[in-house]
Amino acid sequence: MAAPPDVTLENLNGIWMLDKSLSSDTNPVLALQGVNWVIRKAVGITTVTLDITEYHEPNPETSKPVVRIDIAQSNSSGLPGTTEKRILDWSENLQEDHLFGKCIAQTRLIRGIKQDDGKIVPNIDIQTQIEDETIAKFLRGETLDQDRTSEGFLVESPREYDAGEDEGLWVQLFVRNQVNGWTAEQVWGFEIIENERRFVRRLVVAKEGKYQVARIVYKFVGKKE
Repeated sequence: MAAPPDVTLENLNGIWMLDKSLSSDTNPVLALQGVNWVIRKAVGITTVTLDITEYHEPNPETSKPVVRIDIAQSNSSGLPGTTEKRILDWSENLQEDHLFGKCIAQTRLIRGIKQDDGKIVPNIDIQTQIEDETIAKFLRGETLDQDRTSEGFLVESPREYDAGEDEGLWVQLFVRNQVNGWTAEQVWGFEIIENERRFVRRLVVAKEGKYQVARIVYKFVGKKE
Protein backbone atom coordinates (compact mmCIF):
# COMPACT_ATOMS: atom_id res chain seq x y z
CA MET A 1 0.00 0.00 0.00
CA ALA A 2 1.26 3.46 -0.85
CA ALA A 3 2.05 5.88 1.96
CA PRO A 4 -0.80 8.39 2.47
CA PRO A 5 -0.02 12.09 1.86
CA ASP A 6 -0.18 12.92 5.58
CA VAL A 7 2.47 10.30 6.40
CA THR A 8 5.80 12.12 6.06
CA LEU A 9 9.24 12.18 7.66
CA GLU A 10 7.66 14.42 10.29
CA ASN A 11 4.95 11.82 10.90
CA LEU A 12 6.08 8.25 10.26
CA ASN A 13 3.69 6.89 12.87
CA GLY A 14 2.17 3.63 11.71
CA ILE A 15 2.79 0.01 10.79
CA TRP A 16 5.07 -0.72 7.84
CA MET A 17 6.05 -3.94 6.09
CA LEU A 18 9.27 -4.62 4.21
CA ASP A 19 8.44 -5.06 0.51
CA LYS A 20 10.99 -7.62 -0.61
CA SER A 21 9.75 -7.59 -4.20
CA LEU A 22 10.90 -3.97 -4.55
CA SER A 23 13.88 -3.97 -2.17
CA SER A 24 17.50 -4.90 -2.78
CA ASP A 25 18.84 -8.25 -1.66
CA THR A 26 20.09 -7.61 1.88
CA ASN A 27 22.20 -10.79 2.13
CA PRO A 28 25.45 -9.12 0.92
CA VAL A 29 24.90 -6.25 3.38
CA LEU A 30 24.27 -8.56 6.32
CA ALA A 31 27.27 -10.71 5.38
CA LEU A 32 29.55 -7.66 5.47
CA GLN A 33 28.11 -6.86 8.90
CA GLY A 34 29.13 -10.28 10.16
CA VAL A 35 25.63 -11.75 10.51
CA ASN A 36 25.85 -15.54 10.32
CA TRP A 37 24.44 -17.53 7.42
CA VAL A 38 21.57 -19.11 9.38
CA ILE A 39 20.18 -15.74 10.44
CA ARG A 40 20.70 -14.29 6.96
CA LYS A 41 18.75 -17.22 5.52
CA ALA A 42 15.93 -16.66 8.00
CA VAL A 43 15.82 -12.95 7.25
CA GLY A 44 15.55 -13.76 3.57
CA ILE A 45 12.33 -15.73 3.98
CA THR A 46 10.62 -13.93 6.86
CA THR A 47 8.06 -11.13 6.82
CA VAL A 48 9.52 -8.03 8.49
CA THR A 49 7.21 -5.48 10.11
CA LEU A 50 8.06 -2.07 11.58
CA ASP A 51 5.99 -0.34 14.27
CA ILE A 52 7.13 3.30 14.09
CA THR A 53 6.45 6.00 16.67
CA GLU A 54 7.65 9.55 16.03
CA TYR A 55 7.37 12.24 18.68
CA HIS A 56 9.02 15.27 20.28
CA GLU A 57 10.74 15.13 23.66
CA PRO A 58 13.04 17.58 25.49
CA ASN A 59 16.74 16.83 25.35
CA PRO A 60 17.72 16.09 28.98
CA GLU A 61 20.93 18.11 28.61
CA THR A 62 19.62 21.20 26.81
CA SER A 63 15.86 21.03 27.56
CA LYS A 64 15.26 21.85 23.90
CA PRO A 65 12.66 19.73 22.10
CA VAL A 66 14.12 17.10 19.80
CA VAL A 67 12.52 14.70 17.34
CA ARG A 68 12.67 11.05 18.33
CA ILE A 69 11.79 8.01 16.22
CA ASP A 70 11.30 4.62 17.87
CA ILE A 71 11.12 1.57 15.60
CA ALA A 72 10.09 -1.84 16.90
CA GLN A 73 10.97 -4.44 14.27
CA SER A 74 9.33 -7.86 14.37
CA ASN A 75 9.31 -10.83 12.03
CA SER A 76 7.36 -13.97 11.22
CA SER A 77 10.26 -16.41 11.64
CA GLY A 78 10.31 -16.55 15.42
CA LEU A 79 13.62 -14.69 15.67
CA PRO A 80 13.78 -12.03 18.41
CA GLY A 81 12.88 -8.57 17.19
CA THR A 82 15.02 -5.44 17.40
CA THR A 83 14.38 -1.88 18.51
CA GLU A 84 15.79 1.33 17.04
CA LYS A 85 15.65 4.51 19.12
CA ARG A 86 16.73 7.45 16.99
CA ILE A 87 17.34 10.91 18.46
CA LEU A 88 17.46 13.43 15.61
CA ASP A 89 19.99 15.92 16.98
CA TRP A 90 23.20 14.19 15.75
CA SER A 91 24.20 13.25 19.30
CA GLU A 92 26.04 9.96 19.78
CA ASN A 93 23.80 7.27 21.24
CA LEU A 94 24.87 3.80 22.28
CA GLN A 95 22.57 1.00 21.16
CA GLU A 96 22.90 -2.76 21.52
CA ASP A 97 20.90 -5.72 20.24
CA HIS A 98 21.30 -9.44 19.61
CA LEU A 99 21.80 -9.00 15.86
CA PHE A 100 24.47 -6.30 15.58
CA GLY A 101 25.90 -5.96 19.08
CA LYS A 102 27.07 -2.59 20.40
CA CYS A 103 26.74 0.38 18.04
CA ILE A 104 27.01 4.15 18.27
CA ALA A 105 24.33 5.89 16.22
CA GLN A 106 23.86 9.49 15.09
CA THR A 107 20.70 10.75 13.39
CA ARG A 108 19.52 14.09 12.02
CA LEU A 109 17.16 15.80 9.61
CA ILE A 110 18.78 17.25 6.48
CA ARG A 111 17.54 19.54 3.73
CA GLY A 112 18.10 19.61 -0.03
CA ILE A 113 20.60 21.21 -2.37
CA LYS A 114 20.11 22.13 -6.03
CA GLN A 115 22.50 20.48 -8.47
CA ASP A 116 23.76 22.01 -11.72
CA ASP A 117 20.90 20.37 -13.63
CA GLY A 118 18.38 21.98 -11.29
CA LYS A 119 17.47 18.76 -9.50
CA ILE A 120 17.08 18.88 -5.71
CA VAL A 121 18.84 16.08 -3.81
CA PRO A 122 19.59 15.50 -0.12
CA ASN A 123 22.41 17.75 1.05
CA ILE A 124 24.25 14.98 2.83
CA ASP A 125 27.67 15.24 4.47
CA ILE A 126 28.87 11.72 3.72
CA GLN A 127 30.30 9.98 6.80
CA THR A 128 31.33 6.69 5.15
CA GLN A 129 35.14 6.64 4.99
CA ILE A 130 35.52 5.36 1.44
CA GLU A 131 36.39 7.68 -1.43
CA ASP A 132 33.90 6.54 -4.06
CA GLU A 133 31.40 8.87 -5.71
CA THR A 134 29.10 5.88 -6.21
CA ILE A 135 28.29 5.98 -2.50
CA ALA A 136 27.25 9.63 -2.56
CA LYS A 137 25.18 9.19 -5.72
CA PHE A 138 23.36 6.21 -4.24
CA LEU A 139 22.59 7.92 -0.94
CA ARG A 140 21.36 11.04 -2.74
CA GLY A 141 18.98 8.88 -4.75
CA GLU A 142 20.65 9.42 -8.13
CA THR A 143 21.35 5.72 -8.79
CA LEU A 144 20.08 2.27 -7.92
CA ASP A 145 23.51 0.73 -8.41
CA GLN A 146 26.62 1.43 -10.46
CA ASP A 147 24.85 0.82 -13.77
CA ARG A 148 21.30 2.09 -13.29
CA THR A 149 20.07 5.61 -12.71
CA SER A 150 17.12 6.37 -10.49
CA GLU A 151 14.32 8.91 -10.45
CA GLY A 152 15.37 9.51 -6.88
CA PHE A 153 13.75 10.89 -3.79
CA LEU A 154 10.64 13.00 -3.81
CA VAL A 155 11.30 16.57 -2.71
CA GLU A 156 8.62 17.17 -0.10
CA SER A 157 8.33 20.42 1.82
CA PRO A 158 8.31 20.09 5.62
CA ARG A 159 5.12 21.07 7.38
CA GLU A 160 6.56 21.84 10.80
CA TYR A 161 10.35 21.64 10.61
CA ASP A 162 11.80 25.09 9.98
CA ALA A 163 15.42 25.42 8.87
CA GLY A 164 15.57 28.26 6.38
CA GLU A 165 14.68 28.38 2.72
CA ASP A 166 16.21 25.08 1.61
CA GLU A 167 13.90 22.56 -0.04
CA GLY A 168 12.99 19.02 0.91
CA LEU A 169 13.48 17.01 4.09
CA TRP A 170 15.27 13.71 4.69
CA VAL A 171 16.73 11.72 7.57
CA GLN A 172 20.44 10.87 7.73
CA LEU A 173 21.61 8.06 10.01
CA PHE A 174 25.18 6.96 10.67
CA VAL A 175 26.04 3.90 12.75
CA ARG A 176 29.47 2.71 13.91
CA ASN A 177 29.64 -0.88 15.10
CA GLN A 178 31.86 -1.38 18.15
CA VAL A 179 32.35 -5.13 17.69
CA ASN A 180 32.93 -5.93 14.01
CA GLY A 181 34.15 -2.52 12.88
CA TRP A 182 31.62 -1.79 10.15
CA THR A 183 29.74 1.44 9.52
CA ALA A 184 26.25 1.88 8.13
CA GLU A 185 24.98 5.10 6.60
CA GLN A 186 21.35 5.65 5.65
CA VAL A 187 19.17 8.29 4.05
CA TRP A 188 15.41 8.02 4.55
CA GLY A 189 12.81 9.54 2.31
CA PHE A 190 9.97 8.78 -0.07
CA GLU A 191 10.20 7.65 -3.69
CA ILE A 192 7.68 6.88 -6.41
CA ILE A 193 8.12 3.18 -7.16
CA GLU A 194 5.76 1.46 -9.60
CA ASN A 195 3.48 4.50 -9.45
CA GLU A 196 3.18 4.43 -5.67
CA ARG A 197 4.68 6.70 -3.01
CA ARG A 198 6.84 4.46 -0.84
CA PHE A 199 8.94 4.98 2.28
CA VAL A 200 12.56 4.11 1.45
CA ARG A 201 15.76 3.68 3.43
CA ARG A 202 18.91 3.79 1.29
CA LEU A 203 21.79 2.03 3.03
CA VAL A 204 25.56 1.81 2.58
CA VAL A 205 27.50 -0.60 4.80
CA ALA A 206 31.30 -0.34 4.75
CA LYS A 207 34.13 -2.32 6.31
CA GLU A 208 37.87 -2.38 5.63
CA GLY A 209 37.55 -0.56 2.31
CA LYS A 210 34.69 -2.71 1.02
CA TYR A 211 31.06 -1.67 0.85
CA GLN A 212 27.58 -2.86 -0.10
CA VAL A 213 24.51 -0.78 -0.92
CA ALA A 214 20.82 -1.59 -0.59
CA ARG A 215 17.55 0.22 -1.16
CA ILE A 216 14.98 -0.95 1.38
CA VAL A 217 11.37 -0.28 0.37
CA TYR A 218 8.37 -0.43 2.71
CA LYS A 219 4.64 -0.68 2.17
CA PHE A 220 2.31 1.21 4.48
CA VAL A 221 0.07 -1.23 6.36
CA GLY A 222 -1.94 1.26 8.38
CA LYS A 223 -2.06 3.78 11.18
CA LYS A 224 -1.82 2.63 14.77
CA GLU A 225 -4.96 2.51 16.85
